[in-house]
Amino acid sequence: MAGLERRFLPNADLSVDRHVLEQAAATADFVVLPERMREVRGNRIAPFRREVQQLRGYIRERGHTVALAVPEGAETAAYQEHAADWVLPIVLFTVGIPVSVACNLFANWIWSRVGPEPDSDATVHVRLAPELSDGTLEMLEARGKVEDVVRVLREPQLESGGLTSIFESKHFGPFG
Repeated sequence: MAGLERRFLPNADLSVDRHVLEQAAATADFVVLPERMREVRGNRIAPFRREVQQLRGYIRERGHTVALAVPEGAETAAYQEHAADWVLPIVLFTVGIPVSVACNLFANWIWSRVGPEPDSDATVHVRLAPELSDGTLEMLEARGKVEDVVRVLREPQLESGGLTSIFESKHFGPFG
């Protein structure tokens, strides 16, 4: 059974500097972070999974803006993962987007990609980072079988904190 872990992530765990996030968030409701920055033949590369393009389209179709967090001078690159786990990129969303709206958006996108009868062994790892009213960022993670993760993301108690018994909290500093 999947659970939702709620924690604050240290800046060292972010794939790009905070100012890159701030710049991207200034123009978008949602910001997708690259998996990690790479150096290839002297060029800085920001790799994103191929599914990110579909995710961006899905978010836009639902009336939201979305940006990639790419440092100045870096190039983007797409890659395909061949692992058993489907790991979604970290996606930041601004304080104006309610947690329940973002979680439902991602639950619906995941289900549109794998439902209505997902492989019984299929797993997914979702990482969402809402901006809190005090400017800090929080990490919400759900990992497990697709059906369980989708169900957890659709929980109505997300906004009210009704799931706090399964949350772990750690801060990762003011944003913006």
